Amino acid sequence: RILKRGVIRIGYKTQNLPFTYLNTNTKTIQGFDIQYAHMLAKSMNCKIEFIPFTNENLDKLLNTGKIDIAMSGLAFVPQLKNNILFSNPVMELNLGLVVKDHRKKEFSSSKNRHIQKYKITAFEDNPFMESFKQKRPNIEFSICDKPADFFDNKENQYDGLLISAEAGSAWTLYYPGYSIIIPKPSIYRYAEAFAISGHNADFLSFINQWLKM
Repeated sequence: RILKRGVIRIGYKTQNLPFTYLNTNTKTIQGFDIQYAHMLAKSMNCKIEFIPFTNENLDKLLNTGKIDIAMSGLAFVPQLKNNILFSNPVMELNLGLVVKDHRKKEFSSSKNRHIQKYKITAFEDNPFMESFKQKRPNIEFSICDKPADFFDNKENQYDGLLISAEAGSAWTLYYPGYSIIIPKPSIYRYAEAFAISGHNADFLSFINQWLKM
């Protein structure tokens, strides 16, 4: 179907540094996974159509054929939806915490993390919130809709942002007053993968072989 159409429809998130993001200056889609998208299209001799998705409509877009594959730093974790298939891991990520520079030493201490009361936020697609709530009763968790809710928060409402260390490092380039820390020992390591429709097992086999190459 993709080859007949001559276009592969790539689903992406508009604010998911460093995997996919919209460059507001050049009006182009860029990022780590976007490089993969261009390589995949070249392998299939197809053009690309980029289509944005959200957590709420991802499965619908995939299963109605609006997008062929989602390539946007998706976490491959056990709590996945049954009607979506995930590729083999693209890369391994480390769960980290973004904090202000002057508090880096404070949060690096395992003693402080278990005793002090902290307010931590995360984006809505973070799959580790519930697990953290159970293991860290001293931490108050909340959801923020977009990065600016944390980084541009003038009232210092949050003590830290729960995010992958790789994504957090990218955001600290835009906000140099912040640092990323990975608590020692590392709490979570998890895989990033691509997502396709649950009806397209053959396409999944092709994607996994392509990833090996």
